[in-house]
Amino acid sequence: MKDISTEKIYVNKNAIVEALVTLLDNASKYSAEKSEITITGSLQSTSCEISVEDHGIGIDKSDQQYIFDRFYQSDNARTSSTAHGYGIGLSIAKSIAEAHNGKISVYSNEKGSIFTLLVPVK
Repeated sequence: MKDISTEKIYVNKNAIVEALVTLLDNASKYSAEKSEITITGSLQSTSCEISVEDHGIGIDKSDQQYIFDRFYQSDNARTSSTAHGYGIGLSIAKSIAEAHNGKISVYSNEKGSIFTLLVPVK
């Protein structure tokens, strides 16, 4: 794996920051207080990969196909007493990824979630 700090990617800085803030905000909202959130970055052959991993409530398998839809909130998100939102953050993050010819994905289970933002390297 190549050192990500030596490569350049050409993106709309404000948009990518917004997408990453959304992922970090969700990781924080759906994790226990003082829970660890890990951010990793790597360079694949044709893309830059940034992942945000939490150890929160996780997302049910049945909800994962819908979480990037506008206004969708999983049952866990709706019933969480500390998390508030409108269900638009992940749909905006997905739109930002796609506007950069990239993608966003999720891996989740009852031990937490990993959201990965992939942006092509030019």
